[in-house]
Amino acid sequence: MIKGVAAGLGVADVVKSPSFVIVTEYAGMLPVYHVDLYRLNEGSDFESIGFDSYLDGDGVCLIEWAERAEKVLPDMTIRVRMSVDGQGRRIEIAGLRAALQPGQ
Repeated sequence: MIKGVAAGLGVADVVKSPSFVIVTEYAGMLPVYHVDLYRLNEGSDFESIGFDSYLDGDGVCLIEWAERAEKVLPDMTIRVRMSVDGQGRRIEIAGLRAALQPGQ
């Protein structure tokens, strides 16, 4: 899914999970910040990578293991959850309305 969003935003680079570097930045129509929070703990770890600057940046922040940062994610966060459902996949999207209508 991350690769598809990045491609849709014009990222030409090969998109890989940033597991060991935590954050990988890509250039596209907008900057794309690909964040993997698997190795981080709540609180000080987020501050040490400048997590707020990515959330408040001028690009799109795509986060793997985002539930680890639930307390610090902005209200306008769009959450996409994927799971296996029988023989297929289930995709749930939440928060889209709030993101499209800020301030309401």
